[in-house]
Amino acid sequence: MNTAKTERKHGTFYWGWLTLIIGAVLAALSIFWVEPPTTEQQATALPWEAKVNREGNLEVLGLTLGKSSTRDAMALYGKEVQVNLFANMQGEAISLESFFEDMYIGYSLRGRLVLTLDVKPEQLSRMLEAGARIKTTETGVREVSLSSDDSGLSLDIPIRALTYLPYPKIDESTLKSRFGEPDQDSVGDDGIRRWHYPALKLVILFHDSDRKSLQFGE
Repeated sequence: MNTAKTERKHGTFYWGWLTLIIGAVLAALSIFWVEPPTTEQQATALPWEAKVNREGNLEVLGLTLGKSSTRDAMALYGKEVQVNLFANMQGEAISLESFFEDMYIGYSLRGRLVLTLDVKPEQLSRMLEAGARIKTTETGVREVSLSSDDSGLSLDIPIRALTYLPYPKIDESTLKSRFGEPDQDSVGDDGIRRWHYPALKLVILFHDSDRKSLQFGE
């Protein structure tokens, strides 16, 4: 009789711990995989599925650099997008960028997406002059809100490059398992470590606090 009770206790103890372990594993996976992809996204549109097509254009995250636009990205990642023009401390236009602050990729790999748009210098200067509002950042760079006309126009400008900042942080071993060993491992004058993958037109930056960003197309 005592033996039966002991076996029941051991069985309860075993299944209790197994349930806790399975729950912990599922919770950890849910950080990366939260929801199914949207109907417009392809399940293979993940950062490590990047490739250069026959025309020499980089295809990454469901977008084709040099052809796809912010409007195309909105169809994939939602309508919550912000487009800003940036100028240096001398007041010269630098770049035009679209931001998706919180978006999901493929099987809901979460992150922030920054699109650098392919705008000619003279067009940037005109947009700067017509800007609606200017805010100076801590680094001295000026963030300019576009006029209503330019805001609409910017949505159809081709994407020149994109940067993906993953949530949560991805460790080095995971990046290497996905992209392989980098062709070059360097540290710039800014102190930021970089992994270079020229075949994918990719540079992975290692920032402070273990933050990482994946820059495609630069």
